[in-house]
Amino acid sequence: MDKNNLSKKVGLLLAGCFITFNALGQTTIKGQVLDATGEPVIGASILVKDTKNGAVSDLDGNYKLDNVKDGAVLVFSYLGYRTQEIPVKGNHVINVSLKENDEVLDEVVVVGYAVGSKRTVSGAVDRIKKEDMNKGVVTSPAEALKGKVAGVIISQAGGDPTSSPSIRVRGTSSLSGGNDPLVIIDGVFADMTMFNSLAPGDIESLTILKDASETAQGT
Repeated sequence: MDKNNLSKKVGLLLAGCFITFNALGQTTIKGQVLDATGEPVIGASILVKDTKNGAVSDLDGNYKLDNVKDGAVLVFSYLGYRTQEIPVKGNHVINVSLKENDEVLDEVVVVGYAVGSKRTVSGAVDRIKKEDMNKGVVTSPAEALKGKVAGVIISQAGGDPTSSPSIRVRGTSSLSGGNDPLVIIDGVFADMTMFNSLAPGDIESLTILKDASETAQGT
């Protein structure tokens, strides 16, 4: 047999073994993220620890991660819930139930008619701390808030980058009044004009009141 042909065949064989070894060492992981009541958690972060390989849970709480090594650890996190780390250990399906973070639930929040903790307030309230807001090139408080609060939609009217962003909670719900939400910035009630005039870095905490019971006003 020609030595050149033999070398080529050996090279191809070794390359095939290398590819097969890599394929066996990595896998696709999928699963579902739920809360303690069995409801899907939308927008939960799933990250392969110590890497940039990650995914976000969809509307049904489902996620999918490719190219995960067998010895990897998955980190599940969502605002208001305890972060969980789960080793892959050869599993292809990993479902997780996130538990509420008691420390976050016991934080004091101000609502339209009283002061209480998140645990005792019956209405819909979301409080975002500075460290939980979006980082990087953020030009407005609304941009710092994007994707951080469930049910809150932030959009730029007409695509004009200089215009003030529009913030809607659970869509447009008022027939006669305004649709801007009421927010509490560092413990002070504020409207959208005040909110949009602030620099994102100046806000330490932001509370969004999502329903009429918390704002002490109807629509």
